Amino acid sequence: MKKHPLIVICGPTATGKTDIGIRLARVLNGSVISADSRQLSRYMDIGTGKDIEERSNFSRGARSCFAGQTSNVKPPYIQIGYHTIQGVNVWLYDMIEPSQRFSAHEFSEAGRETINHLVNCSITPIIVGGSGLYIKALVDGLNTSSAPDWDMRKTYNNMSVHELQAMLNSLNPQRLHTMNNSDRHNPRRLIRAIEQSTMQNQAADTSLSSFPQRRESRLFIGLTAPLNEIYRRIDQRVDNRIKQGIIREIQSLLKRGYAWSDPGLDTVGYKEWRPFIEGRSTQAECISLWKLHERQYARRQLTWFLKDKRITWFDITKCSPDGIVDAIKTMYNDFMCDSLLF
Repeated sequence: MKKHPLIVICGPTATGKTDIGIRLARVLNGSVISADSRQLSRYMDIGTGKDIEERSNFSRGARSCFAGQTSNVKPPYIQIGYHTIQGVNVWLYDMIEPSQRFSAHEFSEAGRETINHLVNCSITPIIVGGSGLYIKALVDGLNTSSAPDWDMRKTYNNMSVHELQAMLNSLNPQRLHTMNNSDRHNPRRLIRAIEQSTMQNQAADTSLSSFPQRRESRLFIGLTAPLNEIYRRIDQRVDNRIKQGIIREIQSLLKRGYAWSDPGLDTVGYKEWRPFIEGRSTQAECISLWKLHERQYARRQLTWFLKDKRITWFDITKCSPDGIVDAIKTMYNDFMCDSLLF
């Protein structure tokens, strides 16, 4: 039976990860699995950069997509299926409503089902994305107790910034110390840090994971560039998304009944437009803020991924897309020679 190393393509936003994933899938009989938290939501295509060409085989729940297999993630909570981009199936777009909350733990369950399905069909899974926690949850597993506690989050939401800082300091003082001033006074960032720190502490105590640990062959690829080039690409991409109609997309979401407080709209690429749509700001001011937030997001992604020493990095300013794909293919073939079956 054919061996299937699990391939991960990660890195900061605007480095062409999906493009490389699609090119690679064509030469390796693969499918792409999106690990981008912003691309989970339906009706949010332009602001998240899905670049969808065809909509195909998207059925509610995993049962119909996986030929009778029972899904651990029950419908109608999510949809598991694929869109087709340049002839390659891209999974885990459009899983949830913009109003739905979704955790890394839940993503890992849906992702694992998808991986198992692809491997059973002799298709190489290629995980592509910039959401570091989602990739970690899917590839390395999380503690079984890491499923979200929404009641506890309500409690956190009622706490002051000072109380949240004190809680994080008791769990992970180093994490609080390394947060910048803005994040240290941002309740959402503090809550996320508390949850992640709790997760890490539990994992250290129990060594349990969401999925049984296997001796899997994992090939980690990172795409990067000098920061000034990443910033240039971010600015260009934001300008393109404005031309594609991001404002119309947001207006359509609001007409569908979604609110600015919903998880989908309360994310980079969407939340910046609220003052303009409500007549409190200019378009230029919103564009500037969007670009700033995307740059900040890229820096956070780099900080996360640079800690993972398993990643082989490619500078996209020094390597062509075809050159990167050829190099990954060579690494993949080496894995095929000595790796165990996934």
